[in-house]
Amino acid sequence: MTGGVDDVVLWIGLALALALMVSGLHDYVRDRRAPLQRFGERFVYEFARPLVRVRPSEPVVEARLRVRPYRRQVEVLLAPRGGRPYPNLVDHKQNVEYDVERVLRVLEDQRFVAGPLYAQGQWVVVPLYLRVSPKQAGGT
Repeated sequence: MTGGVDDVVLWIGLALALALMVSGLHDYVRDRRAPLQRFGERFVYEFARPLVRVRPSEPVVEARLRVRPYRRQVEVLLAPRGGRPYPNLVDHKQNVEYDVERVLRVLEDQRFVAGPLYAQGQWVVVPLYLRVSPKQAGGT
């Protein structure tokens, strides 16, 4: 009968170990995701801040974030709102590029760099990458 008790103890131990591993993995992903998420949110706020609002209570642009911790990337997706033409890469590519550079200067976070902008349907996609420091990359 002791074999049955030993089996139960073993299964409980395995379940606890698995729960700890899942919790640790969740914390790891959350910790890698948080700075990307925060920077993306700050980027959207600063991008939209100087734009003229039709109604003060409504956002001036549509925005979404795609956070990819495994790539050390956050993609900011921006689209016109309420029949307005900005932002889009067809008619306003230079303006959008200028505003992306302006936002990066204002945010003063040297850890992030922008990749090339591209369009995805109605969205302008601004890929932002978290730079890898030499220490993190295995350098000295």
